[in-house]
Amino acid sequence: MTESTQTLIQEMIDFFDKKDNVNLNILKHAEKKLGTLTLFVLTRDLLEWNNPLFIEANNFDKKKMSLLNDERKEIYKENMLILLNTTPALSDMFIIRNNYLVFSDTFDQEEINELREFIQNNKQIKIQSKETRKLRS
Repeated sequence: MTESTQTLIQEMIDFFDKKDNVNLNILKHAEKKLGTLTLFVLTRDLLEWNNPLFIEANNFDKKKMSLLNDERKEIYKENMLILLNTTPALSDMFIIRNNYLVFSDTFDQEEINELREFIQNNKQIKIQSKETRKLRS
């Protein structure tokens, strides 16, 4: 995986984890166009779709992510396109084909594996029990 890809993914992880003083460099244009909440949702979905833990737990299709379904409407697909268009490093990895986000033809299987391994090793997953959630309410 290239250093620029790794830097982008780390920025996405930091943004998603709401780390203090996250200075968006690569994603700043996308945030201006989409807004923080929309960028957050798209970032979350990209990270989860490429996290081996979520792939296995949710039976995600490893090769494509649906951009349209009962929960995701046409606006979701349009927002994903904006994210790709404003973030060239992402558009090097992903493209939209029909109603799916897929890996670009130039992003090979080794790079996909490295991407997923990096996410798995660097994205902290917090699991709460029902009891813990009740205590916080």
